[in-house]
Amino acid sequence: MDNTLSGVDPHLLSEFLDESIDMLAQVPTLFIELEKKPADKEIINAIFRPIHSLKGNAAYFGLLKTKCLAHELESILDKIRQGILQPHKNIINALLEGNDRLIGILRRTQSGYSEIDDVDNFEKILNKVKSCHNNQTGMAFQNVEELIKKLNNLGTFLENEYPDLKVKFDDVFKSAQSLTLSSPANTDEKTIIMQNKTNPQDLTTLLELLKEPTDKFLTDEINNQVLSSLLNLKNTAVGFECKTLVDKVLDDYNVIISTVGNDPILHGILSEFTKEYVKLTGGSYTTGSTSTMSSGSLNDKKEEKTQKKTMRVTEETIDKFLEHVGDLIVVREMFDYLQKRIVSFQDASSISDEFRRINDSFAGLSYDLQKSIMAIRKLPLRVILQKVPRIIREVADSSGKEIDLQITGDSIEVDKSLIEALEAPVIHMVRNSADHGIEPVDKRKSVGKPARGTLHINVTELPDFIELKIIDDGAGLNLDALKKKGESLGLISSGKSVSDEEIVQLIFLPGVSTAQKITEISGRGVGMDVVRQNVEKAGGKIKVKNFPGKGVEFTILAPKNVGTQIINGFIIRIADDNFILPLETITESFNAKKEDFLNIANKGVCVMRRGVALPFRFFSEIFGSISSQACNFIDSPVVTVDFKGESYAFGVDEILGIQQIVVKPVTGLNEDKELFAGAAVTGNGRVAMILDMEKVLSD
Repeated sequence: MDNTLSGVDPHLLSEFLDESIDMLAQVPTLFIELEKKPADKEIINAIFRPIHSLKGNAAYFGLLKTKCLAHELESILDKIRQGILQPHKNIINALLEGNDRLIGILRRTQSGYSEIDDVDNFEKILNKVKSCHNNQTGMAFQNVEELIKKLNNLGTFLENEYPDLKVKFDDVFKSAQSLTLSSPANTDEKTIIMQNKTNPQDLTTLLELLKEPTDKFLTDEINNQVLSSLLNLKNTAVGFECKTLVDKVLDDYNVIISTVGNDPILHGILSEFTKEYVKLTGGSYTTGSTSTMSSGSLNDKKEEKTQKKTMRVTEETIDKFLEHVGDLIVVREMFDYLQKRIVSFQDASSISDEFRRINDSFAGLSYDLQKSIMAIRKLPLRVILQKVPRIIREVADSSGKEIDLQITGDSIEVDKSLIEALEAPVIHMVRNSADHGIEPVDKRKSVGKPARGTLHINVTELPDFIELKIIDDGAGLNLDALKKKGESLGLISSGKSVSDEEIVQLIFLPGVSTAQKITEISGRGVGMDVVRQNVEKAGGKIKVKNFPGKGVEFTILAPKNVGTQIINGFIIRIADDNFILPLETITESFNAKKEDFLNIANKGVCVMRRGVALPFRFFSEIFGSISSQACNFIDSPVVTVDFKGESYAFGVDEILGIQQIVVKPVTGLNEDKELFAGAAVTGNGRVAMILDMEKVLSD
């Protein structure tokens, strides 16, 4: 992205846009908190800071529309902070919409476009934010009028009982009365302004100065005249709108002068100001040629530029990474030294010991380097979950429901690629749980539930995975309706006996729950097939537990990183091939004796372990191998895995140990059964397939 019009460093602009978008993305959650706690100064200040910072810096980059909207939002927030304005629902809605528009403007600028593409829509949002002032003004003066009435009654009382105090009281009473005289209800601002159709002298001076060539306009002499004219206009401006407009341009003027000094952007700001002021006062507007820095000119391109993705990383993280890189250079020199010794070696044993020592150093360093580089790509799940409170608020507002939200674990960090992969599925599931899971107030009361529903989002960090649960306390899935829907779509044979688990899984199939709009499940199946596809594409799994009358629990289990998955693998040999089991699926391994195996009616072959009979299979049976030693039930190495709370045992030919592996995708396999989650290169240089135990056990 370039910014040749303003001469601003494109990297500086890119950093400003990234930082501003990140800050604004956190604001909606704070607005919703403010609605609940309107007197909380910490929340107000936390919102005020990013908006104020954006307003001040946007002008430097020529983003005049951004500056204008941010200024209006800041003005509302300032009145809330002073206690003049109460953040009721309509005001919060306007602030949320204004914040969304700011993010949209910044994203357009990131892509190389001008700030706005729809002037009317921008003005509509701007006016909606401005209207909050009118709400405040009417409330404030209404309160003043009530105060006048009470003071008037008090004055009558003092005149009769305490005549000496009445004299002092009259001064206070006159001051209060003066507030009502300046009320919009008692002053026709437009009438006052329009009484003089000619431009004030100081505005005329500004219009003349704007005709000057840019190089002359940027001199200190012109600068002093501009400042003098603006200050005079501030003292002579009539009406609320004119005074606000002058205060605004003075604020912008001071920001530019204090940050970049005399800059062509001032010409654009002043041109916009004079146009608006003339429009308000009904005068005439004439200036010289239009400034190249007028609003909307920045990056006004017809074609979108390719915007490279960026990430903000702390200096501490980068420093740690560079430290490991420095250590890596040292190890490189150590290997170089060892190579020279090998070339002319005489004592093999001493070289062997030295090689082991250097290799141990290299192993530790590579592990530290791996952690550091992955830490650079990590972001907190808060990036996704900070959007949830607003979604819940909108759903509750539109449906008349009352919903409490509880989020835990949102500070857990995962790879940025997983954030991008999970965002759409999580948002979709949250909306479904609030919209279709939690019942309306009257229905909850009728079954003895609290009027307010609750939605929990719990995130737990595992060694290589994260577990994200979305739990609602609604009515649960309507299994009868789901079954009928499955039968009507031919997914279930009519009259066939199926388990509740099989019925629940129907929500992940395309087309389930649409046209009939069955209240209990409406929307549960719409798009859930896509949700599962997206989660599985990211290397994760999604599960659902239904609790009729009590709610639904969705669980997403996903690797911490998607781009390059590095996991701990449990290496086994089956016949002549090596295979890998993800270590977190293994509960234990042991050698089973021949007497440990038995055949149990309705369960088949089992192996006894601590008095419990575990269902048993040989992996060699699954892959059709006939050369396996384990099929003889003699001293068979056994591994046990946990699946849906049940333990299962599998016989292998040999347990080779644990190794950290890099998961690689595999395509084009000519297999009837999709039992593999990928492949990896093991320490001996051979490729080993990674078994997907859920698919193996579901087979």
